[in-house]
Amino acid sequence: MIFLVELLLRDIPEVLLLLFGLYVFAGQPVERRQYFLSAGVLVITNIITRALPLNNGVYILLNVIVLISLATYLCKIDLLTSIKSSLIVTLILALLEAVNVFLLQLFFHGDLGVVFEDRLYKTVAGLP
Repeated sequence: MIFLVELLLRDIPEVLLLLFGLYVFAGQPVERRQYFLSAGVLVITNIITRALPLNNGVYILLNVIVLISLATYLCKIDLLTSIKSSLIVTLILALLEAVNVFLLQLFFHGDLGVVFEDRLYKTVAGLP
């Protein structure tokens, strides 16, 4: 049940925003079919890579590689633009997550264990 909530509230909106940002930075019009197909593949990739025993940096790198591949082959964005756009949206995502953690630290007075121990609480705190 919590996995489904996490998928619906966090993963899917995050991937949709990530892909939308990719299109914006690439200067390409959003093609609805490729957009949602890419989103589905990226959500599945996120779920699989998070289940692997990897450090955060490694699964983020794998997701960036998949994002570049999807942008190039499925969304028909040229390779160099795909690389630049993917890195930009990933950097923005990382910066916004850092701001989110900073605000959570202020709100919980530095005790983030409360947030990250409960999966549902963590999902709600990590909403995009």
